[in-house]
Amino acid sequence: DGFDQVRLMAAMMSCYMPHIKHYIAAYYWTKTKTLTVDRFDREEITNIWSNWIERVEKMQEAIRHDDFPAKPNFLCKRHCGCKGCPYNG
Repeated sequence: DGFDQVRLMAAMMSCYMPHIKHYIAAYYWTKTKTLTVDRFDREEITNIWSNWIERVEKMQEAIRHDDFPAKPNFLCKRHCGCKGCPYNG
């Protein structure tokens, strides 16, 4: 949902500032001058860590097996240095 990085930051902050009970994260979109806000409580920090640990384990597995399947994204063609990729064109 786009708030993964700020939730990870809140989880890290919870280790150093355990007195914080409620978190409000927001992105300010300069083009539309709008806010996208996410609110969560300290009780949700365990779930945030679980989500990130699962993601890191998948990355570690990919590194161990040198398994990085190609998938298209907005960086293809203009910025990617992997010229042999079918998405680079």
